Amino acid sequence: MKRKIYAAAGVGSYWVIDPTIDDGVVLTEYVLGDGRVYEMISTTDKIFTTQVPYQVTIDLPALTAERDAALE
Repeated sequence: MKRKIYAAAGVGSYWVIDPTIDDGVVLTEYVLGDGRVYEMISTTDKIFTTQVPYQVTIDLPALTAERDAALE
């Protein structure tokens, strides 16, 4: 449902961070394409860097380590 609401509002991109994967935290990046349909453009459990909508780097292995430490 969120995807449709974001598309209707013209949100150009969004990320989904999934902390429930056993091997590590995973980030998936989506970009609004033709016909206001989102396309997955990347997915990683490593270092994620983007310029859109602003410059940011997310260290997913560090998030995984924090998650695992919190679960101990």
